[in-house]
Amino acid sequence: MPGRTNGVVPNGTSSAEDLSVTDSLLSCAPTLQQNQLTEDPPSRRSDDDDGKSLSFSIIPVVSNILSESREGSLQDDAGFRVLRFPPSIDLDPEGTVTFIAPEADRHTGPCRLRVNPTTVSAISPLFRQLIASTKPWPRSRAHKIHLQPGESIFALLTIMRIAHLDFAMISPSLDFQQLLDIALLCKKYGCNYIVIPFLRTWIHPFRTSFLDPGHEQYLFIAHQFGFENDYLQLTRHLVMHLTLSPDNKPLALDGRPLAGSHFPPFCLQRILSVRATLIRSLLAATHHLLDTMVLHDTCQARQPPGPTLPNDAAECTCLNHSSLFRSLAPLGYRPPVDMNMLLRRSVARIVHELSTARVMTWRHQDGTENGAGAQEGDRHWGCNAGRALRFRVEQLVDGLGRVPLEEETEKLRENGAVFRTGVWMRGGGE
Repeated sequence: MPGRTNGVVPNGTSSAEDLSVTDSLLSCAPTLQQNQLTEDPPSRRSDDDDGKSLSFSIIPVVSNILSESREGSLQDDAGFRVLRFPPSIDLDPEGTVTFIAPEADRHTGPCRLRVNPTTVSAISPLFRQLIASTKPWPRSRAHKIHLQPGESIFALLTIMRIAHLDFAMISPSLDFQQLLDIALLCKKYGCNYIVIPFLRTWIHPFRTSFLDPGHEQYLFIAHQFGFENDYLQLTRHLVMHLTLSPDNKPLALDGRPLAGSHFPPFCLQRILSVRATLIRSLLAATHHLLDTMVLHDTCQARQPPGPTLPNDAAECTCLNHSSLFRSLAPLGYRPPVDMNMLLRRSVARIVHELSTARVMTWRHQDGTENGAGAQEGDRHWGCNAGRALRFRVEQLVDGLGRVPLEEETEKLRENGAVFRTGVWMRGGGE
């Protein structure tokens, strides 16, 4: 049968013995996965030899490379262990370099990957150094390179397929973790350019979902491949929506700990610093407005012709101050403030609470109320302290500007330049 070999196992004379032998072999499948794993239940056949009937179990072996799947190397199927990735993939059967997957990563790809050393060396100087620094076995002159824990064998397989021009076997779509693993590998070995023909297709599903909880590490992907607008949008989103746990660990929008640990250098620290500064600025603006109404009249009433009643401005200011103070006090914004408690809140929540504070304003002599429902032509329309606070809050949020530092943005643009220019096989020519 093409793509398969058959292992023939002699059984005993009884059906029970036959089953016990088969079950014994199958139970050892995980430890024998570099040899053969079963795909279908064992079939039986009988051959006559010198008048004796011998029973054999035919065990089909999965060796077809088309059986690869991103869901994992091993999968249970009706009591059998099915190999979804071959134990070994030979991109070059004559290759003398074999990459060996970490034990914890063997469910995501093949256990071994044989490649051509000349092709690998041409990918980038860092790959060339990796092969040169590995001592070959004395007789075979073969190099065995063990991937480090955390390095993805699937990401390496994808990069090597591109380098070996095995385009037909490259997956047209990736899940988020696989895309992140490829970005990490491209950073480690300096080979952004090699994924250019495939990156836009791979990344497209995440261009509309990277703000969702659990995709915070898209920051690394956007930074590595130079998607500046995505990067700026996500950093600003995290500034506005991150919260802190009681032990000051960052939490995502859904309240869970921030997913993963792969972020551009100092990016997460910068986001936390900017959000803390913004929260302090919002609190300072609120207290400044309250203090101003204590020390000065803030009435902005449009006076009618004739003398102004001196109590009008004072009464208007006191009503605004007391109602604003009363609205903010239950929310924790009344001095003295528990700053640690406020820093655990998201900026978005603080902005909403400050912007929606209910304030009473001075009334007309006819009993109608100035305030949220007042018209711009009304005499005390401009006195509403809640509207004044909302305007100041909007100014501070709009002035947030660019979260990343300038050197961070320069590196991002440098990565993006490689993606846009598409300098193919640049690494091999250096």
